[in-house]
Amino acid sequence: MSKFVFNAVLLLGALVCLVESASPCTCSLLHTPPCVAFRETPVVFAGLVRSIEEEKIDIIRFGKKENIRVGLTAHFVVEEALKGISVSEVDVATGGGGGDCGYNFKAGERYLVYAYRSGADALSSAASRTVFGGGSKAIKQDALTTTICSRTRTLSEAQDDLELIRALIAGKPQTRIFGSVSEFARDLRIYGFNIDYVGPIADVTIKVESAVGKFETKTDSRGHYRIGGVPPGNYNIRALLPKDYGPLFSFVKDPRQVEISPQGCSAEADFDAQIDGRIAGRIFGAEGKPVPDQVEISIATSESAAKGTPFVEARSEYTDKEGRYHFEGVRPGRYVLGVSIADVPAKHTPFPRTYYPKGNDPSQAAIIDLAKGQKLQNMDLRLPPRLTERTIVGVVVLEDGKPAVGAKIVTYDSEDLQHSVFGFDAETDSSGRFTIKSFKERKSRLHAYLSKSYFAGTGVQSEMVEVDTNSEGKPIRLILNKPGIFKDQPQ
Repeated sequence: MSKFVFNAVLLLGALVCLVESASPCTCSLLHTPPCVAFRETPVVFAGLVRSIEEEKIDIIRFGKKENIRVGLTAHFVVEEALKGISVSEVDVATGGGGGDCGYNFKAGERYLVYAYRSGADALSSAASRTVFGGGSKAIKQDALTTTICSRTRTLSEAQDDLELIRALIAGKPQTRIFGSVSEFARDLRIYGFNIDYVGPIADVTIKVESAVGKFETKTDSRGHYRIGGVPPGNYNIRALLPKDYGPLFSFVKDPRQVEISPQGCSAEADFDAQIDGRIAGRIFGAEGKPVPDQVEISIATSESAAKGTPFVEARSEYTDKEGRYHFEGVRPGRYVLGVSIADVPAKHTPFPRTYYPKGNDPSQAAIIDLAKGQKLQNMDLRLPPRLTERTIVGVVVLEDGKPAVGAKIVTYDSEDLQHSVFGFDAETDSSGRFTIKSFKERKSRLHAYLSKSYFAGTGVQSEMVEVDTNSEGKPIRLILNKPGIFKDQPQ
């Protein structure tokens, strides 16, 4: 699996529950006002997790046997029954985590739980077992389920929910705008950056405006804010972030627009921020013209730049149609900048390693010492000529010699045998034959597999075969004679 695709899979795991769709697990309730979520959720209670029961299965992944969690059941002591529950103890089933929307309950913690009955409500058992091969343990028809896409949360984070729900139950609904301001950081890693929670941001001014009035408050030491007694209406909410900070995601609207309806009783608006250092510029080809869109450019920590492509701590962005790129949310630190410095050359980035301002060796790279919130412009880079593509043909067969139909073939660059080359892959036809690309100037290897379950890593695969990309050799023959589909990692 290429590093690019691996990062995309991780991102997909983080965002899959943010997509509102007809699938069982959506996040349409994540920021639904507590009163509305309370009305629309069949079971709501506060309780203590007495114990956790995990369901695990064995899979073969990346050539190794792994035991992964595919389901979790939390055994609760009900401490406050708010809706749809009358028992003192109850079990809540959820997924195992890792992109399946499972909620990671912990024994000894207290939670406010918004739950559904399995098989009867919108969030059914389909949202309660991981995609990694599926769990074998069936969820009981009358069991409760929940996911990270509900308003389920730790009790310490649920005080606004509890107060609003209790007021609603008492027949004295309150109106409120509330939320939090939090700092996150894009920390560079070998497999791309992580978005890590840093902590709350206190003393941030929150401005709330509408046709019915203006309100203002500040966040407390926990980064929380609250404005009570606001009349129903549409509101614009702004968080005046500290100097050198910006929003975590540029696509989030500013100001935030919320509505308090007579039935809604509240609105929640959280603000995620980051130290907003920036690096921007343009990339030009050898002929002096801007490169096309989707050319990958990376920043890497200066300490890791010379460790080799598989071990570089970096993050990447991609050019637009005018060759422009920009990095935002860059933390203070020492970096190098360049093309093909964190990933090997690929279909959309067919260029040899090139550092800013020039050169192909880390010792030639300029060290960018970025201060907090500093914004660097015009960091332009001119690249050497493109690498030359070469077409490779071959055939994939099963161990008995029969053609492998629908087998996948991927290309690996010898500089990085841990991640396949993005964009250079193929599939066999009805005769087991394939055509695939590589770069003439690079040493390459091919690997083929025929999957039974991709996420479980089951199927058959070939050995890796080295390819002479500098000459037109004989067709490549790959034999699927090993179990699994993810090649063994090189030592």
